[in-house]
Amino acid sequence: MFRKKVTFLTWNLRHGGKKTEINNIISSLIFHDTDVIVLTEYRENENGNLIISTLKKNGWTYAQSSNPPKNENGILIMSKLPIEKRNLNSDELPEALHRWNEVYIPAFDMYVLGMSRPIIFSPKSPV
Repeated sequence: MFRKKVTFLTWNLRHGGKKTEINNIISSLIFHDTDVIVLTEYRENENGNLIISTLKKNGWTYAQSSNPPKNENGILIMSKLPIEKRNLNSDELPEALHRWNEVYIPAFDMYVLGMSRPIIFSPKSPV
C-alpha cells in the first residue's frame, strides 16, 4: 500500500535535554507518533542513548546522527521509514558538519535536512 503523506516532528532538546525532563520529552515524541523526528541540540550522551533506544523500541527503527563532538550539540533524525545518509562535504566549515544532518527517504524520493545554526554573540564594540 502506498502512503500518501509523511509526517514530521522537530524538537529542540536544549543542550541534550535535562535529565529530569528526558522521559517526558520521549513520551511526547512517542505520543505524537510521526513518521520522522528531527531533534536539534541532540548530544551523544546518556540522554541521547536513551532517546535512540526507546524510540527504536517504539517503531522508529532508522536513526542517523550528525555525530557531534563530546559536549556539543548536533542533529538526530529518527524515522519509521527507511532513510539513507547523505554524504556531506565542506571544505569551508568542517568544524560545523555536526550541525547539519541530511537524509534521503527513498520511498518518497524526499530529502530531509535537519540543521542548527547557533546564535553567535560578540562583545559590543567600544564606544
